[in-house]
Amino acid sequence: MRFSLTPGKRLRYFRTVRGMTQKQFGMAIGFSEQTADVRIAQYELGARTAKEQTVTALAKALAVSPYALSIPQIESEAAFMHLLFALEDSYGVTLDCASNTKLGKAFSEWRQMAEKQRNGDITKEKYDEWRFSFSL
Repeated sequence: MRFSLTPGKRLRYFRTVRGMTQKQFGMAIGFSEQTADVRIAQYELGARTAKEQTVTALAKALAVSPYALSIPQIESEAAFMHLLFALEDSYGVTLDCASNTKLGKAFSEWRQMAEKQRNGDITKEKYDEWRFSFSL
């Protein structure tokens, strides 16, 4: 399955993987029983944007990194390239990023995990669990 980059669709995916209804999920992060499902539906549909504190609570309830819920919108391949260029400026990311850097090590780990999934050594679900809970 390809994941949409919209936070709402990712939120819905993680919630359903965890087997939670919108109401259960909303109540798990502290919304009242009367408004829990409506609030979660608003986030999933993109009608409402969660504040940083709420994103943290949503991620915690789903056992994923908050970064997995706040993916930036990338409109095109050109925009993606410019994101990579900005990452180069900010973090030294290049196509030949040295493995002795923090990001280089992360890229190496990612490559290894993706290869394990492609080879059938781990399931897609295990690979996704690793990706969505990843942190540096």
